[in-house]
Amino acid sequence: MWNYEKRLQFPVNITRPNAKIAQIIISQYGGPDGEAAASFRYLSQRYSMPYNKVAGLLTDIGTEELAHLEMIAAIVRQLTKGLSAEELEAAGFAPYYVDHTAGIWPQAAGGIPFNACEFQSKGDAITDLFEDMAAEQKARTTYDNILRLVKDPEVCEPIRFLRQREIVHFQRFGEGLRLVQEELDSKNFYTNAGELSDEWTEFEFTSYATPSYFYTYFYNYVANTTVYITDVEILGYMSAYSESQLTILKDSIESEVKRATAQEGTLSSSIKQNAESITSKVSKGEMGSYITQYYNNVIIAFNKNSKYVQINPGEIAIYNYGVENSKKRAVFDETGNHFYRDGYYVGAIGTNQWSGNNAHKGLVFDLEPQGKYMAFAQKASSSATSYTTMLCFSRANSIYDEYGVNMGCNLIGNWYTLKNFKIGSISAGGYNAFSGSIPIVCEITNNGNSWTYSHLRVYNGIIVGYWN
Repeated sequence: MWNYEKRLQFPVNITRPNAKIAQIIISQYGGPDGEAAASFRYLSQRYSMPYNKVAGLLTDIGTEELAHLEMIAAIVRQLTKGLSAEELEAAGFAPYYVDHTAGIWPQAAGGIPFNACEFQSKGDAITDLFEDMAAEQKARTTYDNILRLVKDPEVCEPIRFLRQREIVHFQRFGEGLRLVQEELDSKNFYTNAGELSDEWTEFEFTSYATPSYFYTYFYNYVANTTVYITDVEILGYMSAYSESQLTILKDSIESEVKRATAQEGTLSSSIKQNAESITSKVSKGEMGSYITQYYNNVIIAFNKNSKYVQINPGEIAIYNYGVENSKKRAVFDETGNHFYRDGYYVGAIGTNQWSGNNAHKGLVFDLEPQGKYMAFAQKASSSATSYTTMLCFSRANSIYDEYGVNMGCNLIGNWYTLKNFKIGSISAGGYNAFSGSIPIVCEITNNGNSWTYSHLRVYNGIIVGYWN
């Protein structure tokens, strides 16, 4: 029923062995007011204690006394480790050495072995608690005496810690005594759950009251210690179509409320909490939304939990099918809207200022190096399955071979039309030139229904115009 942590409750690091001090310290291992007597006393009394809260107090303090027993053993061991038989004899440790060498064995400073007559378990709550308070005071006095005799700071530091814990235990037992005295005349009810362990223990009890609510309290009467509640499931009112549930595990707390009727799908809300995050969820059937809060960001999801909104300091990010870089689609921050595709940062639409003259502010469309093109496009019809490019900037050898702006439709001016033309570039003799004719509208009549136009051509270096 205990979890053992492989470290002392308070560090013991003694570098100067001293068998004379060890002969004094060992009294708190197996002496009349030592830690062995204390742990046996409290862990025995707990079974007959009629009040669960005080029984828990005895269990906690009795367990801690085992940790104190471990500290005393470590002190004695480090004070005698490496000493020769001659050195031990000179320190007056010869009788102990003959029987136990340098092993740890429970006895008093005067050599009297530990025996169970040095503590009592009477089975009466008041009697036992008064004995416990007296025992803690006697242990505190013993530690006071040790500190008067021992001057080595490496020994005194853990001894001072142990002395302080005896004072705390005295105070806690006083609180337990007052609780027992207050409960003596009250009517108490207990479950048959038995003792808690590291294995599953399932039990249930029902309370009928007016109004119909029930309170369960878990108390910790030992300062600076922790009570662990694990694997607890609490169900609320249940019918064929409604239930509420609270689950407490060693590393998380979960609560859920469900309701369903013939007219609607199952409604459900839940809250899950652990050390890293808190998640709340509300759903109806397969549709739902949830919010997950971390210490540095918040994630909001909708619609079967496939779309995500993540709120970070100074920005809002949108994800598709998962909160990871490859699923990121857009980020809005103080500089504008940033767009991503398949893990690539493509570009942004935002605000900027002209380089060299920050008085000129404007709206910009920025294409990142990973973005290959920027286009204006349309769906040609309602049945179209793709978009048709109208105007496109392309990097070289990307969408188009040449670096530049490419047209996918007519370029029409205000009351002037430039269309159905072709100017092809040629290169000859190291010069770039154009071939073909350029049509020019000369006259528009009949409300735009009739027109005349001519062409411009180059013949032998002379520009020639002719009517169509």
